[in-house]
Amino acid sequence: MIIKTLVHTKDAADDVLAKEASAHFDQNPALQFQAEIFVEVRPWLSSEVLHKIFPTLDIMTALADRPDLRQVLTTTLAGLKPKAARSKSPEKQAELIDDSLGCEDISLADVEQAIAPNVWAIYVFGNKFWEAFFNEVLADIVSANGEREKKFITHFIDRSLLDRRCEGKELKPILTHLDVAASLDPDTDSKWQKLVPADKLSAVNRARRLQERKNPRMVFTTKQEIAIISIKTIVDSFDLTDFVPMIKAAGDAMGFGEEPFADLDVTVGQAQPPKA
Repeated sequence: MIIKTLVHTKDAADDVLAKEASAHFDQNPALQFQAEIFVEVRPWLSSEVLHKIFPTLDIMTALADRPDLRQVLTTTLAGLKPKAARSKSPEKQAELIDDSLGCEDISLADVEQAIAPNVWAIYVFGNKFWEAFFNEVLADIVSANGEREKKFITHFIDRSLLDRRCEGKELKPILTHLDVAASLDPDTDSKWQKLVPADKLSAVNRARRLQERKNPRMVFTTKQEIAIISIKTIVDSFDLTDFVPMIKAAGDAMGFGEEPFADLDVTVGQAQPPKA
């Protein structure tokens, strides 16, 4: 799953550009997924850090083919009238916005909130957002291993498994249920059997036997197993560092191939087997 670059029709009207962007976003689950993760990861990604990753000039340059969006940003953030804002180059527009930041007429939060998550994903992110998330932010999340962090990992898994469709066509999810289970216990089922609550494992076995009686030729899938156990229970049962390989697999599926952070001690805080 490689994220394709959007190529706009040259000199197209604003409404045509908007339709092209919308269609491109709807057809690309990786862009949708990144936009969703961007929204949820913000408690661990400050406005200051985001601005270092994506300076104003980089943003406006990335939007070079969207004069309509640059016009709105310059009008909203730098106070220019629409026609004056539209006439400026991306470089000048960025300078004007940075001047407003420097004078404290606006904040970094104003800049990021003026850009919709889908616009960030389509035009601005490239590979920089994922690299920052995976190589820097993720370490803070899994090391903290708290309830807020577990909620984020649960959301991450849910969105990575989401069945998405575009114009009636099924789109490939970022990960499969088998990807998730295999990444947590790649060699054997020993950790899965040890950490998942016994009552959930029993429920899986009952469902498997029932299906086999009804239709012995039908495979009992990992998707069915995870549906019974629930994503939340899986996240609660494992230490969050156990999910790093799964998150790397999601990045690999989208075409990002960075190695996981080598200095993170993934043995710290390992979850204990649940009581039967």
